[in-house]
Amino acid sequence: MKKENKRMLGLLLLSYLGVFIGGYFKIQGNENADFILAGAILFKLIAVFGLLHFNRRKILSILS
Repeated sequence: MKKENKRMLGLLLLSYLGVFIGGYFKIQGNENADFILAGAILFKLIAVFGLLHFNRRKILSILS
């Protein structure tokens, strides 16, 4: 696996951790939970688009 793919997968796992922590803080009534959840969404979007970008040749060969 390429180094870029490992980084994007790590970012994706970090976003899931952010969702759990943000959800916990939201249940506890902390105001900053919205920022944590927004950061998790941003990390997830970056990771998905990064994986699509770095693997576009493989994706296009499968779709062709």
